[in-house]
Amino acid sequence: MPAKELGDSTPNGVADAKDTHQEKAFKPPGALSDLSVAECIVAYVTLALIVGSFQIVLLVIVLLVGWGVWSASIAGPVTVMVLMFSTTLLPAHYSESFCRLPCWTVLHKYFNYRRYNVADPKVFPKPDKRYMLIEFPHGVFPVATILIATYFDEHYDHYKSMGRSIRGITASVLFYIPWVRHFMAWLGALPATKKNFIDAFESAGSCSVLPGGIAEMFLVNPHEERIYFKKRFGYIKVAVESGVDIVPVYHFGNSMTLNVLGRSDFIRYLSRKLKASLVLPYGKWGLPIPFRQQIVTVVGEAIPVVKCVNPSKELIRYYQRKIERSIRKLYYDHRHLVGWENRELSIE
Repeated sequence: MPAKELGDSTPNGVADAKDTHQEKAFKPPGALSDLSVAECIVAYVTLALIVGSFQIVLLVIVLLVGWGVWSASIAGPVTVMVLMFSTTLLPAHYSESFCRLPCWTVLHKYFNYRRYNVADPKVFPKPDKRYMLIEFPHGVFPVATILIATYFDEHYDHYKSMGRSIRGITASVLFYIPWVRHFMAWLGALPATKKNFIDAFESAGSCSVLPGGIAEMFLVNPHEERIYFKKRFGYIKVAVESGVDIVPVYHFGNSMTLNVLGRSDFIRYLSRKLKASLVLPYGKWGLPIPFRQQIVTVVGEAIPVVKCVNPSKELIRYYQRKIERSIRKLYYDHRHLVGWENRELSIE
C-alpha cells in the first residue's frame, strides 16, 4: 500500500498518492526548497550545535586543560569544568515550547522534510493501544528523529487529543554530557533502560527507538542502504513482555546527510564498548553541518504483538522475522519518494 500523507484518509493507489503529494507542495525526488540567507545561517548554526555537540564539549575540555597548563594553576579550569558538568544534575523534561521554536521549521525546510503514514488514520493509532516505533536508519547522526520530534501536524494533534505522546529512548551516555542531556530531554527523550521503556508506555502511551544505534554509523554507504538489525533482540523482548504493537518507521534520506572520519575496526569496537560514538561526523565544508538532502519519514503499519511475560527465543525471533519483512516492504514500496529506485537495502 502506498503512503498517504498524514491527515489524508483517501485510500487511493500510487498515482493518487503522488497527486496528493503535489497538491500539498511535495517536492519531486531530490528537489529542495529555496532558503534565504537568514534561513541558511539559522540552519547551519542550529545543525552545527546539534551534530557537533560532543565535539564542542570536547573542545571546551581541551581549552580548559590548556588554560590550566598555560596559567600553571588548575583552580580556575577545574572550577569551570565542575560547574559545566554539574549542569547534568539539573532537572530536564519534555518541552513542547522548545520543540516549536522557529529554528525547527527552518530545518524542516532545509531538508524539505515530510512525514507519511501507510495505515489509515482511522485505524492507527488507536486510543486503547500502546506502540513501540522502531526507526531506521540511525545513519551517522539521526537527524530525522529531531525533525520528526519537532514536526507538528494533524497526526500529532490527533494523537495528543487522545492524551497520548511518544517518548524517544536513546543512549544513556548522552544524559551525562552537558547541554546534550537537556537538549535530548526537551525533545522528549529518555535514557535507554528497561524501566524507562515501561514508564514511557504507562505515562505517554508509546515510545520510539533506533535499534541500529552506533553500529549503523559505520555502515553508511553512498551506494546502498545498510541497517543493523539481525543481532538486535532487546527491544523486541520489551515489546512482547509489555504487549505493545511494533510500528516500523523508515527515514528516507537520513543516511545521506553526513560522512564520517574514524571508521576503523578499533574505533568501531571501542565505540560499541563505551556505548558512545568516537567518530567525527562531517558534512558541508568539512564541518558538522549535514548536507542538504531531502528526508521523508514513512510510518508503517503496526505489527500486532501478543503479550508474553517470559517470551522464548523462538518467539522473539518470530517477531523479528515479521519486522524484517515489514521493513523491507516499507523500503521498497516507498523509496521512490526520494528518487531511490536503484538504491538497494541490505539488512544486516
